[in-house]
Amino acid sequence: MSSAALKLSTPDLNELSKKEFDFFSGLILNYAGIHLLENEKNYSLLNNRLRKVLRAHGIPTYTNLMEALETNPSERLKDDFISAMTTNKTEFYREKDHFSQLPQLLKIKLLAKTPIYIWSAACSTGQEPYTIAMHFHENYKPEEFEKVKILATDIDTDVLKTATEGFYTESQLEGLSPTQINTYFDSVADLYTLKPFIKEKVHFSKLNLFHYPFPINKKFDVIFCRNVLIYFKPEDRQKVCENLVQYLNIGGYLILGLSEAGSAQVPGLENIGNSTYRKFK
Repeated sequence: MSSAALKLSTPDLNELSKKEFDFFSGLILNYAGIHLLENEKNYSLLNNRLRKVLRAHGIPTYTNLMEALETNPSERLKDDFISAMTTNKTEFYREKDHFSQLPQLLKIKLLAKTPIYIWSAACSTGQEPYTIAMHFHENYKPEEFEKVKILATDIDTDVLKTATEGFYTESQLEGLSPTQINTYFDSVADLYTLKPFIKEKVHFSKLNLFHYPFPINKKFDVIFCRNVLIYFKPEDRQKVCENLVQYLNIGGYLILGLSEAGSAQVPGLENIGNSTYRKFK
């Protein structure tokens, strides 16, 4: 067979049709609420991200991928599609004022003998919930640190695996002081792993913020849901906030990303500033 024939038989993955774009963008909207506008940037984003799914599953074309996702896809294919389509930008102590305000927010709760329940929704690779654990260890009494129970959830199974393992590169520790790195991490080859007393403070679980009611049987004193609502339609942001509030204790706090301030227009919530909302009824 000639090289020309071989070239013709190879799909041009740079050409994503409007039909394919509409299908994949509609599917991720349905699965996870992620809203992709039809523009050149998002055509390129889909091209780049879906190539990984094609290679991983030996699927030759976008049309074949459409067919596979339409007709009873395996859980692995569905998970890989969601993983490819989600954005997982995170870092330790991101928007750090949200952590420094916790003593004031929880001052009454800290006096009680009951546990303090905190939920990190859309936790990505774990930096946010581990930051919460490190912050409590660093700034609170040992008995107060012991009271803290942290749940961390995400829709993406790949990032949850990374978070559960607790291994990070040196560049991912940017923003942490040398003292914090020495206190909370062990060096393993060219990676850093969280020490057990921090890892054990966080329980990770898969959860889709669009599948309500959530499989959670408790209410929380603080819910972090930061820098994920920006990917949703306005009406979906509102619905997710309404659902999250159902899992807050009276007097509890919902903390959104700084770019999402104003998103939680929910009855029974008051905006206390710094993209933080208090449930008062």
